Amino acid sequence: MPPRDPSKKKATYVPNYMSKEAVEPCVVCGAAATGYHYRALTCEGCKGFFRRTRQKGLESQYSCKMKGSCVINVSTRNQCMFCRYTKCVNAGMSIELVLDKDQRMAKRQLIEENRERRKMGQLRAKIIHDLITNKMTDTDRSLIQAMMAVFYKVLAPQPIIAENVDGFDQQTVYDAYSMAERAIEKLVHFTASIPGFRQLADSDQMLLMKTCCLEMMVLRAALRYDKASGSVVLCNGRFVNKLTFTNPMNEDEVLARGLARFADSLARHNVDMAEVVLMMGLMLTNARLPKVKGVEALQQINGEMTGALRRYTAETYPNESSRYGRILMKVLELRTLCGLNGEKFFSTRLDGRNTTPSIIFQTIFFVK
Repeated sequence: MPPRDPSKKKATYVPNYMSKEAVEPCVVCGAAATGYHYRALTCEGCKGFFRRTRQKGLESQYSCKMKGSCVINVSTRNQCMFCRYTKCVNAGMSIELVLDKDQRMAKRQLIEENRERRKMGQLRAKIIHDLITNKMTDTDRSLIQAMMAVFYKVLAPQPIIAENVDGFDQQTVYDAYSMAERAIEKLVHFTASIPGFRQLADSDQMLLMKTCCLEMMVLRAALRYDKASGSVVLCNGRFVNKLTFTNPMNEDEVLARGLARFADSLARHNVDMAEVVLMMGLMLTNARLPKVKGVEALQQINGEMTGALRRYTAETYPNESSRYGRILMKVLELRTLCGLNGEKFFSTRLDGRNTTPSIIFQTIFFVK
């Protein structure tokens, strides 16, 4: 670290009630005063001296060889503490205004509480402003454009391999663990489009990506929905709807039925791609997860996503006042679906019992 330049010393703060042109003298030593301290116009040096003397009870230890007749000025103020302190008191500095340890702690606590109160007031004002302002900001537009660009680059559903009805080309089939790992790699790239996400603690980033990986990939797979047949098109070209599977105990079938219902719901509500990427952003910034360290930072990012979604739906669909609420419900619906079925769905694929990915697993997790 380079040495400080003495010529760039920070200027002493001068309060508004003091003249900026004429220098007013300290009533104790005559140096340039910086304001009223303990009810007297003093310099920083005499203010600190008076405070330290009172807080540490040093006045009883001071004595004067000249029987209290010393002249106190800038040059002599450090030679006789007794006469300097006596002059402080005689000049009007108030002993009662110097705080003891308990009073200082109480003052610091009060300052901190006031700071938090102001912060909460600013946050409330912002929320109220956001609630009554439905117009999208430039930041909203930039956010959505960036997220959509990265989504189409790394997460958009792969083309359907209709001619290969038995599955993928063997060169593109991975075991289930590798497929899930590659999906998380793609999520890492996607998170770069979310402002502030990369500044979270590494442990928080990994926890969030692992937790919402299935949610994100199910939402991505739901984009394969075919309105004409009312089905989700699997990667091998097979059509699946909520009536396709009949075994309620099979984890693949349970998730497939849930995927079909969710995809049908998205299609009925005509959820567009801007809303899809914002849904992904909301899922990736779930501050309610246990073990998350940076809760406050995550809440701020999530709040920006929520605000962008609310303003986008209000501006793009002005005649659908309930649209914003419906989109949030879709996020909760997807979170519930994956929360109820995810652990069982993953456990049979990732614990070594069955590493061959099923068609539904491939549909959800296949990425190039």
